[in-house]
Amino acid sequence: MLRVVNIQGSEKSFQKEGLSFARISSAEEVVWEELNSCDALVIDNPSFVSSICSAVRRHQEVVLALKPIFHNDPGLTDRLTDGYFSGAQKDYQKIKSIHERLQMIQYQGASLNNNHSMTRLTQYLFTRNILLKPYNNRLSSIGYLFPFLDSYVDIKKQHDVLDILAKAEEKGYLTGKTHDKIHQCKSCKGNYLNFRETCPSCHSLDITPKDLIHHFVCAHVAEEETFFKNGEMQCPKCDRKMRHIGIDYDKPSSVYTCNCCQNQFQEPEMIAFCMDCQTEQNLDELQEAVIREYGLTAKGEEFAKYGNQSPAEDNSTENLSPFLFKILCKQEVERIKSRNIKSYLLEYKVSTALFGKFDNRTKEALKAEIEKIINSYLPGSDAVSAKRFNHYQVLLADYKENTAIELRNLIEVNLNKLLSDNFSNNDNLIGSSMELLNEQLLNEI
Repeated sequence: MLRVVNIQGSEKSFQKEGLSFARISSAEEVVWEELNSCDALVIDNPSFVSSICSAVRRHQEVVLALKPIFHNDPGLTDRLTDGYFSGAQKDYQKIKSIHERLQMIQYQGASLNNNHSMTRLTQYLFTRNILLKPYNNRLSSIGYLFPFLDSYVDIKKQHDVLDILAKAEEKGYLTGKTHDKIHQCKSCKGNYLNFRETCPSCHSLDITPKDLIHHFVCAHVAEEETFFKNGEMQCPKCDRKMRHIGIDYDKPSSVYTCNCCQNQFQEPEMIAFCMDCQTEQNLDELQEAVIREYGLTAKGEEFAKYGNQSPAEDNSTENLSPFLFKILCKQEVERIKSRNIKSYLLEYKVSTALFGKFDNRTKEALKAEIEKIINSYLPGSDAVSAKRFNHYQVLLADYKENTAIELRNLIEVNLNKLLSDNFSNNDNLIGSSMELLNEQLLNEI
């Protein structure tokens, strides 16, 4: 537990720039009422950064769990807090920005389980407006830690974090890019592996490699030790002296000798030994995992604020209302500004003449089929809205231009195929357009 205590030469609380601060120096006991009344925490003892952050981040109340936390050691490399508190204007601006975003969060979350961790993570990224970047840590079971999430998951079970992040990305809350790839033990999913060369016959580790020598003149090939005579290199076959590697001879390969069964071989068998659970396994039994860097999507921001009550979580329909779609586009424009990414607005318009032939029931069925096709090509981070029966808008969040163009054309081809196969021989019943999302375009959505 944490305890707010008096620090020699400083007060346990102070005010600056209209903000109130509480100083924390011990991991003994916390007076939550006092912490709840301050705007930010400053940790005075670097030794307790991890335990203090873990205790605060695990609190059930979102305002406390996501409270700005700083440390006062300029030499401390730390990824758990919001950084070093220097008293500069940028520190106060960061605190005010976090509180402004905290006020937008309506969802409090539930018990401490994976879903709770996912909720708190999206809320943390939303209030900080940052990317989630992994960093190396030798103590972690996967060799990496993720800021904030390591407050919820034991350092020896960090492989669980990968499941949380994968599920969040699958749901469309996060979008990631590859940072590294690791191999995990098939039993415990640990990454602390020792790769061993063993004898293919008896699987002994006691093997000795010896270089092979190839004499150019007579083409004799044998182990290196057979070429030494009276301190010089001399071919045992033709008795010629060998002075220069690359001119008189080369070393094309090695041969291994097993000191247990005397078997000779050129390729040893590779075995991975898990240092955590002592499991031996062949290399093809290892599980590959991708370590990714993550950013919050527009859908993730909605989930952070509203949880499962988010309009984006309504599973009764796969598309958003035009009103909610425009809100998501506005949020995406802000993301574009802060992260220097590109997002696009696609529009598909079906021939008015075609829709005019059908009654409302047929229109609804056709509309559902069109939405189904569009959604089938989109990851969870993108959004679809139907302005009218014949007008559909798609938000492509964080795309490369060529990828967006390919996706636009692919959807258009398949929509035209649907319509031409069922209603007409005309192949051009639907048209599309694509524009870069920006503030000016928002007025036209």
